[in-house]
Amino acid sequence: MENQPTACIFKRSSESKDKVITDYAVKRLIGTGTFGNVYHATFEHKNYAIKILNKSKIIRLNQITHVMEEKEILSNISHPYIVNL
Repeated sequence: MENQPTACIFKRSSESKDKVITDYAVKRLIGTGTFGNVYHATFEHKNYAIKILNKSKIIRLNQITHVMEEKEILSNISHPYIVNL
């Protein structure tokens, strides 16, 4: 299926407690954007939205600062209708 993420290259070190994309069960595509897609995923019976970005496109279009600012804004905002990071 073309809307599914491609094979994952992430590997977890044995001592790492951080989650990686392969820890999640990616269910379906829920949105698309200029730099990537958003997928519905589950982890330990909880629902998540995972945004997978196309890094080469972000670099090619010189949008690194834009993407980093979006992450910073989403990290600092608290609202019931906006995803918490």
